[in-house]
Amino acid sequence: MQNLRGFFARNPHYLFRLDCLGAALSAFTLMVVLPRFPQLIRMPEQVLMSLGILALALVLYSGFWAFQKPAKPAKWLRLLGALNTMYACITLILVAIHNNVLLAPDYLYFSVESAIIFCLAFLEWKVAESLS
Repeated sequence: MQNLRGFFARNPHYLFRLDCLGAALSAFTLMVVLPRFPQLIRMPEQVLMSLGILALALVLYSGFWAFQKPAKPAKWLRLLGALNTMYACITLILVAIHNNVLLAPDYLYFSVESAIIFCLAFLEWKVAESLS
C-alpha cells in the first residue's frame, strides 16, 4: 500500500485516470450489461440507470482532473474520495431498500463494487494527505 501511495503521490493524474476508468466500467456495467440479465439481477432498472448516471458524473469529474493535471491536486483528490464514498454508501443503501427482491448475484456485484470503491476512496484520501 505504501508503494502504491507513493507512486500516486508522485503521479496524481494517474490516480484520477484510474478512477475515471473504474467509474466508466461501473457505468457501462450498470447501464448496459446488468439490465440484460433480469433473471439474475433483480435490482430495478431505474436504480441501475440512476447509479450509472452517477458513475458517469464521476467519469467526467475524474477525467477532467486526469488531463487537467492541477498544480495542487490534494483538494480535488479529497473531494473525489468523498464523492466515491458517498456513491458506495448510496449503492449499499439502495441494496438495503430493495433487499426483498434481490438475488445472490445482486449482492455479490454491489458488495464487490462498493468494497473496491471504498478502497479507492481510502487511497485517494491517503494520497491527498501525502500531498498536503
